[in-house]
Amino acid sequence: MAEIERRARDRRLVQLLAPVRGGMPLGVHAGSAHRHPVTAVGWSSDHVQDAAARAQGFQSALTSLVMAGCSERGPKLRILLIGSGFAWLPARGWRLDRLWARMRDQLPELRHPPCPHLKRRGWLSTQPMEEPGDPAALMRSG
Repeated sequence: MAEIERRARDRRLVQLLAPVRGGMPLGVHAGSAHRHPVTAVGWSSDHVQDAAARAQGFQSALTSLVMAGCSERGPKLRILLIGSGFAWLPARGWRLDRLWARMRDQLPELRHPPCPHLKRRGWLSTQPMEEPGDPAALMRSG
């Protein structure tokens, strides 16, 4: 950990490579935005915005890993997203498949549609769970 902290100060380094032999999952947890804003439009002004924006970061990270072909180059790679919820995943998968179909010539590392990679390689924790306290209340609102 000390080595990671020491190297993190070097602005030329942009990633941490974590070999995951044997199928050990790469776990990514929500939080720790001490250097970069959580949202695309800057820093959150309260915890509610911060918590709501976590899924954006996970969507970007997962998109980067899958579209760069990481799961094809590392067939045993498993990606575990912790603390991001999961309601956003079906829409993200659908969108990535659509974009891949239209622009696959720009993605030479990704030979197959993204959704099968997400299904085989992606894991999500169930917390926070996006669910209404009273589903009937959704029908009454608005």
